[in-house]
Amino acid sequence: MQVRLILLSGSRVGEEVRVDDEAVLGRSADCALSLEDNGVSRHHARVRLEDDGSVWIEDLGSSNGTKIAGQRVREAKLEDGDIFELATVKVRVKVSGHESVAPSSADQGAAPPAEPAGTGFEDLEIEEPVVTVRSAPRTDSQPPRPKPAEVVVSSKSITPRVPASRQGNLLAEDLAQQTGLPKLLMVLVAVAAAGGVFWLLFEAVR
Repeated sequence: MQVRLILLSGSRVGEEVRVDDEAVLGRSADCALSLEDNGVSRHHARVRLEDDGSVWIEDLGSSNGTKIAGQRVREAKLEDGDIFELATVKVRVKVSGHESVAPSSADQGAAPPAEPAGTGFEDLEIEEPVVTVRSAPRTDSQPPRPKPAEVVVSSKSITPRVPASRQGNLLAEDLAQQTGLPKLLMVLVAVAAAGGVFWLLFEAVR
């Protein structure tokens, strides 16, 4: 706990002094708080800190006395925020760091609050329902593609009948469509056939 004395008036207004065990206030230079104001005795009063943490002020036989709340006192207990007067000088008491109050024996012996009575259902086990979620079929997938139509070709060859007037043209078209060695062979066959025809005509005329 810490006790401080703060001057509210007089020639040293605003100054503070810390009280460890005790502090003497007066005009003498050996005082913990030396006051040079009129009416203050050489050793005017003493502020002391007791073992139990209480703070007391004691008048040391001053000429003008020590006052609290306008009343002259010989000895009095001080609380945090109290103001006492030494002649014309006012001093405030500031107490900080109070020790916490220990709990009383009655509080220490108090029984803890009783637990609420059981309902009788503590031993029951409740099985949670099992939910199976099946995903719905996808609707954004593309529909299956249809199978391509099967084409069945009969083993029997189909030979279309072409009029005689178009056979020459077809032969010429076939020759035009052929390339390379097949085309050369067809030309040779055609030349040989033409030569045979001319030879037969020549023999018939002769």
